[in-house]
Amino acid sequence: MKTDIDSIKQNLQRHLSSGLVVIIGSGLSCAEGLPGMRGLIQHLSRADPNDGGINDDDLSWSDLLQSMNEKGIETALHENNISDKLADFIRKEIAKCIIDPEKNIIKETLYGSKILKFSRLLPHLPSNERLPIITTNYDRLIELSAETAGYQVDTKSSGFYHAPFSKTENQFAFCSGIVPTKARGFRKIEKKCISLYKPHGSLDWTQVNGVPVRTAFDVDPEKTLIITPGQNKYRAGYDSPFDMQRELANKCINDASKFLIIGYGFNDNHLEVHLKNKISSGTPTVLMTHSLTDNAKAYQASNSSMISLEYNPRDPTGTIVYMNGSTIEISDKNMWDVEEFAKEVMGE
Repeated sequence: MKTDIDSIKQNLQRHLSSGLVVIIGSGLSCAEGLPGMRGLIQHLSRADPNDGGINDDDLSWSDLLQSMNEKGIETALHENNISDKLADFIRKEIAKCIIDPEKNIIKETLYGSKILKFSRLLPHLPSNERLPIITTNYDRLIELSAETAGYQVDTKSSGFYHAPFSKTENQFAFCSGIVPTKARGFRKIEKKCISLYKPHGSLDWTQVNGVPVRTAFDVDPEKTLIITPGQNKYRAGYDSPFDMQRELANKCINDASKFLIIGYGFNDNHLEVHLKNKISSGTPTVLMTHSLTDNAKAYQASNSSMISLEYNPRDPTGTIVYMNGSTIEISDKNMWDVEEFAKEVMGE
């Protein structure tokens, strides 16, 4: 179907307004060069839990790897109830797989040879209010993207090298001033800031004497606080600081007027309960991703208020747009890509 590309752009531009909540999945990190599911599985295939004396009598490591290759890590670990020791081994290996490529990307960005995609889009998102961003990613590329774009980042931690988590401790940390109001009170003026929620943890989270903290120091990959996919993550999700992050993320979802979803496949039950209900109730949603997962296609098919953009395999320089029950092919514009979206739609 052919349609006026300008009307599509205007529709997308209007969407990025007040009340927006941004949800970011692994697709954005993969686009920057971090390993995706296939890279993680390849790394795990070179590791052997038996070398560390970790055995799971109910499931062989080779059978689990085969299941991961066939179904993906999330589904394989959800379908197989692995031991806590094996889950911890997988957590450590995933952290090891990600942390070195992430360091290289951070160095390239800091020394000017790389501009992160999200830092190009962020200035086009609402800045007259605190922008909530929820991510299932462990890496710190969103934090870096925001700071290089001139934004502060509130992770609900207070400090730099030993930063405990708190809902309230840091609430005035991003205030640049106060002004009196007619009601004889005061209103705080805040710097441009995002609230970043990471319900699955982060590579810069660890525990010190049993207390979870965020730190600017390099964290030993084996000591990072991250939750890996599978049944074990639901138990871990109720531990601190994951419980607070999940609670605040779900509140943002429930309060959202609209969603911008980037590189997320709708494969995470931690978010799906709230997100599915909210989207199904008619909350306007824009999804940008390389390829729609089966779950994303189901969301798109059943929600008329959703617009999805994905890579067009028949036209590598083009985009497929799904909106209002129609499928639209746009040539010569990779609008599904965050960087190209900023350029083509927002006129960066």
